[in-house]
Order: sequence, then structure tokens, then C-alpha cells
Amino acid sequence: MQDVRYKLVKQTTLGVALQSVLSVPTVFDGEVKMIRLTNTTGAPVTVRVCFVPKGASAVLTNAALWDYSIASNSFVEISTQHILLAGTDIYASASSANAVNIFASVSQIIDRKLVMSKAVHILSPATTYELLKVPADADVILTHLHVVELTAPNSNVSVFYVEPGAVPVQGNAALFNYLFLGHSFVEFLPGQILKAGSSVHVSSVAGATFNCFISAIQY
Repeated sequence: MQDVRYKLVKQTTLGVALQSVLSVPTVFDGEVKMIRLTNTTGAPVTVRVCFVPKGASAVLTNAALWDYSIASNSFVEISTQHILLAGTDIYASASSANAVNIFASVSQIIDRKLVMSKAVHILSPATTYELLKVPADADVILTHLHVVELTAPNSNVSVFYVEPGAVPVQGNAALFNYLFLGHSFVEFLPGQILKAGSSVHVSSVAGATFNCFISAIQY
């Protein structure tokens, strides 16, 4: 049977100001297939990538990468299988004009009863934030979890799963516990099943600033 879903593909060269690279139409949600940023020069270049909700602006609080350094003649890939809700824009920039090419592709999500996507900006250390709350009437599959450190201080971040009805306790059932080294990121591979009524939480034990992006679909 022919696949009739919409596919969005864009390639462009980045300037120093944040610019719209690809827009998800307002009539459907999209799944990121790949975002690749390639440094074509002989010197390191820093990049910024933002997932901008409909009606918002590209700023630190919705950044998936922020001043992330790409080595000379190298590349970085992010956010495979992350869900972007209808109307979301991908913005990007580089510290040096015409030094970085970005390739982005998004596919329409079809035949799913429940699609969840959320971003959380972490400011306070040693505070627990709820990333995702699964409805009581449906299990979901985690499609993507992306955590990015936006500042230079090194910090440890824990992301953990909370069973239905349980109290969030840092360190219990950790999906990962990671030491960031400044302006870096980590992505959790998809496929984890989250039970109906469960939740995913995140906490930081030092004073750095983070963004967390999480998405899931009904199982």
C-alpha cells in the first residue's frame, strides 16, 4: 500500500542570526527523521537549534542546541524520531556565516490516537520537574528524549520513570544519569514503554541550565 503521508525536507546554509529552516504545517503533527548540521570549514563553529512552538520566538528556553561546538569538517545529528506538534518551526544559526549546512526532514504522523510532545526548561538545581504525564487510559511508547545543557558549568542530570501512583524520588528507576560538560547534549534511544498513569521526571544536582524535550505516541 502506498505511503501517502506528507514528507518535509529542507537543506540550507546557516547565517549568524536564527532563521526558520523548516515549518510543520498547522494541520498535522510531524516526526523528525533527521537534523544534521555539517561544518564545512577548517575551524570549529558553534550552532544553535530551536524547536519553536506556534506563535512563539526562537529563544534559549526552546533550544535543542545552544552554542554547541562542531569541530572542523565534522557534523552533528540530533532529534531522530522526536515529535514536533502542528505549527512548530525549526530555527537554527551558526557563529560564522556560510560555514554550516543544515539538513532537516520531518514526516507526517498518521493513524495515532494519542501524540504527546513537551519541552521543559530547568532553572533550579536539586528540583524535580515532571517531563511527561501519561494519561490513565493509555500506554505510550517513548519516541525521543533529548536533554541539552545551555550553560558552561558541568552538572549531573537524572531522568527517571515513576510508576503509576508512586512518589517521584530522584535516582529511582533512572532512565539515565549523565554528567554534562557544558553546552552539550544527550539523547535517549526510543522504544521504552510507559504505563498508563505513569510519569517521567527530571532533576539536576548543580546550578547549570537545561532544556528537556520528550515525545511519545500511544502504544
